[in-house]
Amino acid sequence: GETEEVDIYIEPSTPSYLKPVIVMAGNNTASAGEIFLMAMKELPNVRLIGENSNGILSDMLFKNLPNGWMTTLSNEVYSDASGKKLEVVGIAPDINVSVFSMEDILSNRDEAIEKSVELLK
Repeated sequence: GETEEVDIYIEPSTPSYLKPVIVMAGNNTASAGEIFLMAMKELPNVRLIGENSNGILSDMLFKNLPNGWMTTLSNEVYSDASGKKLEVVGIAPDINVSVFSMEDILSNRDEAIEKSVELLK
């Protein structure tokens, strides 16, 4: 079963940084990185670029077994400000570009950085 939902609110500090911010993420962005993306995506001056994150946001619940072993269970379900559950699907970027693709590596370029620079000009 599931317990009741718990709403978490984060208040910005003052003074706040209000200039444009680009956050790059890819399918290797996971766990706490995804929670960071989820919070940043709600800010009006932030744009996420890259690929969907991994979709493994849950923290681990550690349990000791009778034989001395330890196991962990995913015990949390995260949803964004609109209520969309993000486990498995991950956080979608505002702008899709490849991140760490083999093509970029072989051609000595980085599409995500190039797009970020373009957006900040």
